[in-house]
Amino acid sequence: MYKNIFLGIILYFLTSSLIAQNQDKQASFGINIEISESYQFQESQHKGEPKELFIGLIFAPFAATTFEGDPPFSTDTSLFLTAALVKGDWSIAPYYNFGTNSAGAFLTYNILDELGTYVSSDKALTGNTGTYALGFTTPILEDYIQGYVEIGGTYGDDATAFFGVGLYFNILKSVKSW
Repeated sequence: MYKNIFLGIILYFLTSSLIAQNQDKQASFGINIEISESYQFQESQHKGEPKELFIGLIFAPFAATTFEGDPPFSTDTSLFLTAALVKGDWSIAPYYNFGTNSAGAFLTYNILDELGTYVSSDKALTGNTGTYALGFTTPILEDYIQGYVEIGGTYGDDATAFFGVGLYFNILKSVKSW
């Protein structure tokens, strides 16, 4: 099971990276040489992008439906304590989820300015359960509120698949940039 999850995550990031590269190529072929040169200049700037560390809370109300089990539809909220390391379009954010008493991490990638994607996984600190998810986000209020759609599941004692939608309210502070 873990091998399948790991392979799915790798394939997911490869696919999203190829989508982003394909969109960049289409933009540079379709217009003129100046845009292509501008793109190359921007690419060289991305190699030395600064890193930034954010610490704070993420409040996440959501609604989910399970593909099996009872109840088929539920709503809940989560509060995450997180430290996010951001570099360019990528970020990794280990977190503690107060709602489920679990620890995990988000790995995110911004495909476009208006579309991001992530994988997340966590494990309960007491017990044999956890969750994994693949999601897409879009900014609603830039840097503060994001809408998301995710598909994932739980593993352990009560394994179920789910589809969820919700919001991320980011209460994050930049503490270091280098």
